[in-house]
Amino acid sequence: MENTTTAQTILNQLGGNKFIAMTGAKNFLTYKVDGNTTLQMRFMKGKDGINALNVTYKPGLDLYEMQFAKLRGVKSETVEKFKRVYAEELKSVFEGTTGLYLSL
Repeated sequence: MENTTTAQTILNQLGGNKFIAMTGAKNFLTYKVDGNTTLQMRFMKGKDGINALNVTYKPGLDLYEMQFAKLRGVKSETVEKFKRVYAEELKSVFEGTTGLYLSL
C-alpha cells in the first residue's frame, strides 16, 4: 500500500470526515518508517490535555499502535500508548482515552 492510501484508510477507520468534524482534527502528516505508515494529527483538547495522536499501521501484524500526546508549542509529552490495536478498536480506544466522542 502507498503511504497516502494507508493514511487515508486509517482516517476512514476513525470515521473520516465525521471524525474531523467531531474532533476538529487538523495538521495531518503521514510518514513511513521501516515499512510502517504513521498518520499524525492534532485535534481539540480532550481529557488530560490530550490534543495529538499518532496512529501507526504495522502491515506484518495487520495491527495498529496509537500514541496520544499533549502538545504545547514545541513541547510534546506522551500521555498514553497502545500497541496491538485492531482496526475495529480504533474508535473506542480514541474515545476512551480522550473523552471525545466520534458520534452523537
